[in-house]
Amino acid sequence: MISAVNYRTPAAGGAGLATDVYLPPAAHESGVSFPALIIRTPYGRKNLAVLGDLFARSGYAVVIQDVRGTGESDGSFGFLAQEPADAESTARWTLSQPWCGGRLGIVGISYLASASIALPSLFPDEVKAAVWVTIPVSWDTLTWQGGALRLHHALPWVLIHEGKMEDFPLPETYRTLPLVNAIPRGMSSIWEDLVAGGPGSEFWVRNDLRNYLENCRVPGLHFGGWFDFLLDATLKPYETLPKSGVPQRLFLGPWSHNGIVGATRLAGGVDYGPDSGSSFVRKVLEWFDRWLKGNTGTTGTSGSDADEEVRLFFTGSEPGWRECRAWPLEDAVPVRFYLAGHSLVMEREARSDAVPGEGVRRFKYDPLDPVPTEGGALWELPRAGLTPGPMEQHSHLRQDVLVFETPALDKPLRIAGPVSVLLYASSSCPDTDFTGKLVDVDPEGTGRIVADGIVRARFRNGPEREEFLEPGKVHEFWISLGACAHVFGEGHKIRLEVSSSNFPKYDRNMNTLRPPWLEDRPAVAVQEVHFGRRAPSRLEVYCV
Repeated sequence: MISAVNYRTPAAGGAGLATDVYLPPAAHESGVSFPALIIRTPYGRKNLAVLGDLFARSGYAVVIQDVRGTGESDGSFGFLAQEPADAESTARWTLSQPWCGGRLGIVGISYLASASIALPSLFPDEVKAAVWVTIPVSWDTLTWQGGALRLHHALPWVLIHEGKMEDFPLPETYRTLPLVNAIPRGMSSIWEDLVAGGPGSEFWVRNDLRNYLENCRVPGLHFGGWFDFLLDATLKPYETLPKSGVPQRLFLGPWSHNGIVGATRLAGGVDYGPDSGSSFVRKVLEWFDRWLKGNTGTTGTSGSDADEEVRLFFTGSEPGWRECRAWPLEDAVPVRFYLAGHSLVMEREARSDAVPGEGVRRFKYDPLDPVPTEGGALWELPRAGLTPGPMEQHSHLRQDVLVFETPALDKPLRIAGPVSVLLYASSSCPDTDFTGKLVDVDPEGTGRIVADGIVRARFRNGPEREEFLEPGKVHEFWISLGACAHVFGEGHKIRLEVSSSNFPKYDRNMNTLRPPWLEDRPAVAVQEVHFGRRAPSRLEVYCV
C-alpha cells in the first residue's frame, strides 16, 4: 500500500484544507513528474485511500482532499457554493508541486463531481479529462424532483454529514410534522436552509453551479444507473456536454447510486448476470491513460475508437448491452399509451382521430397514510427499509392507487429513453402531488417497477413561483418518470400506477396552502383523473 503524504493546502480566508497526496513508486527518482488526479470529498479523504493507492500505482499523482468544513479541513461547510473557489486554490497548489507534470484529471463521484466541476472552465489548458458519476449542480439534479423533496436521501444525508445519524431513528423521523423539525433547529447547519424555502429559494440560487457545467470543455466519461435516484444528474449533464464538441462517453447500467462504482450485479433481487457490472476502475484508468498520458491505443470502452459512444444495458426480459451513437437514441420512436377506464391503449391501436374511453376515476389521498416506496431508483439505506432496484410491487392493491394496464403483449416491446406521464386531473385541495409508476407485469402476475416520478401541483410550471389549484378544476400535470432501457417480454403487461404519494422516497404533500415542510395539519384530498378526447391522459415512451 502506497503511503500518503499529508498537507494542509491554503484556501480563501486563511483556511487549511486537509489533503493527502499519493505518488507513484517512481516518484523517488530525481526530476520525475506525473499527471495528477484531483479528488475532493466531504465523506472523509481516508475512506478513498484505496483509490489513491490504485491510481498512484498506475502512474498518477493523486490528490485527495477533505472539502471545507468536513473531515480535518478548516472552516464551516457551506454546501455547493463554497466549492469553486476552494477547487481553484487546490488546483493552483497542485500545479505548483514538483511532482505535477501540469496535466490534471478529475474524479467526480456524486458530490465529489460538484466539488470539482469548476476546474475545467477555470483551467481549460491544464484539465485534460474527467470521470463523472452524476454531476449534481442544482436543485433539480440533487435534492428536489418535480418540486417534491427527495426525502429518503436528503434527510439521512444531512444526518450523516452532521454526525447525528445514530440519534434519529428511521423511518420514524421521516414522519416528523412539520418536516422542517425532523432535525431540531440549531442541530444542523444546513437542513433548514436545504428544505424550508423549497426548490426556488435563495439558498438554491446561491448554490447553483450550472454555469460551470455549461462552460465545461473537457473529455468526459459518464456513468449512470437506472436505479440511481440521481440518474437525471447523469443524463442532463451528458445531454449538455456533447454540444461543446469535446468527446464524451456514457455508460448506463442496472446500477444503484452506490452500485455504479462497486461490482454489484444484483438489483432488487434480480441478477442481471456477470456482464452487468460497471467495470468502473478499468474504464476509468483507460480513459485517463488516453487523455492524460496520450495512450491513443486505449479506447476506454468496448473496443470502439469512436469519440462519442453510449452503452445501454437493457433490463427486463432480454437483459444485455447495446452500443449507440447518442442519447437519447436516434432511432427511438415516440409511442403513447392512453388511459381508458382501467386500460392502457397503445396509440397505434386507436384510430388516429380518436382517443379511447371518455371517463374519470377518483381516489382519496391521505398524507397520514401514504403509499409506501417499493424499490426503484433509491439511495441504499437498509436502516430505513429501502432497497433500490426492480422490487416486486404490492401498492397496486391499495384503494388510493389507480391501475391502468395493457393486455398481454403478443411480442416483446423495447423502450429506451425518457418516460413521462401527462395527467388531466383535479383535486379538492389547493395543492397536492400526483405520482406515476411504470411497472412490468409478468405472465404470473408479478409486477416489478421500471421507473417512477412525481409532480407537486404548486410547482407544476417550475419553482420560480407557486401556482395553486382551483379545487375541482382540471389541470394538466406532466410527470417525468426519468429514463430507462427496458424490454417488456411476450405475454407481459405494461402497468401504469397513478397516485399522490411515494413515501419516503419523496416527502408528503399536506394538501394545504402552507409549504408542505412547514405544515403539521394535513388535509385529505379527493383526486380525479380524467381521460378521453377532451382529457387525453397518457403514458409516453420511446420504442426501439
